[in-house]
Amino acid sequence: MMIIFCIGTTLKIFLLPTLLLKSVGRDGLIVISVLLIFELLLLIACLIAIKLSPNLTFTQALERHFGKIAARVIAAILVLYACLKLLLLFTETRSFFESSLFDQFVWPVMGLPLFGLAALVAAKSLSGVSRLFEIFAPLVFASLIILGIMIAPNVDFGNALPLFTAGGGTIARQSLSFAVWTGDFVLLLLFVGKTRPQGKLITLGIISAVIGTLLVIFFAVVLTATFANLPHLIEYGHNMRNLAIFGAGNLAYGRIDIILFAVWAIGLIIQSLLYGYFAVSLLSYIFGVSTGKYRLLLSGILMTILYVVTIVMFSSSSTAYQFARSWPRFLAIGVQCLVIIGAIVMSIIFGRRGKNGKKNTAAKNQT
Repeated sequence: MMIIFCIGTTLKIFLLPTLLLKSVGRDGLIVISVLLIFELLLLIACLIAIKLSPNLTFTQALERHFGKIAARVIAAILVLYACLKLLLLFTETRSFFESSLFDQFVWPVMGLPLFGLAALVAAKSLSGVSRLFEIFAPLVFASLIILGIMIAPNVDFGNALPLFTAGGGTIARQSLSFAVWTGDFVLLLLFVGKTRPQGKLITLGIISAVIGTLLVIFFAVVLTATFANLPHLIEYGHNMRNLAIFGAGNLAYGRIDIILFAVWAIGLIIQSLLYGYFAVSLLSYIFGVSTGKYRLLLSGILMTILYVVTIVMFSSSSTAYQFARSWPRFLAIGVQCLVIIGAIVMSIIFGRRGKNGKKNTAAKNQT
């Protein structure tokens, strides 16, 4: 539940509403609602996959159903998907420190500890990074609640209206162009075959995701209500500091909001660690690597490549965000739709097997 909450909120709760407000105005609230509904469908699909495959890991299930060659092709596609998400997470982390904490943030130097940490964690165990969610998710949740209480009293929520002014076609196009910001629940495929599926698995997972979704929508409404008439103040990147100042109406709280945002940023960093583990695990499967030494080598090479890309290709946050809205969105849409379709097919197949098993058992008993 802690993992579902964190990966369902961190990448969407502050940056995505800003980008949507710049792109489509108040109708960004409609777009983010569409994206979050699709995200919940993806969550259900991944929970179904976990529940139906208690004895096979994700890669073992791929081999059994598709064969070794196809399984490795699928794993390679998912590695590319994870790398795109990592680039977006690293960019958002960089944007947070540049716009909210430091006047001068030298990313090539200050980003090194983050990539080094990601490389080390990716070569370790899944339980280790999962413990980080268990520790920090309650802190992230508490910080978001406190921040909401600080901001909400002085926000004119009526300023978030009217909606549906951009037209259905524009809303549909914008929903598709921000697909890279969704699909984080694909990470739950890591837990296929590695967790004991309880009877309330799907129910508890959905409850956790709904709580996160409501928080995302709340802050999206607050941002829209605050800046809808002042779009020139919105920049590509984080506007969290301005959001807190405008929303609270004054600086009566001091800069406690910076502390709260920093707690949230921890969740963002932990999510990047989990994506790093996801990518390295699949790379290890593709190359047949099992020992920790070679996993660490793969992890180091991967993070070095991503580090260089963030410096050379993504010299600014706006460059990264524009890239994420180009061809990577089609990969993101394809991966997310395939996961949902795969879960539906699995449930149908296992459902039929269950019915046939019951019929055969009943026939034997009659005999």
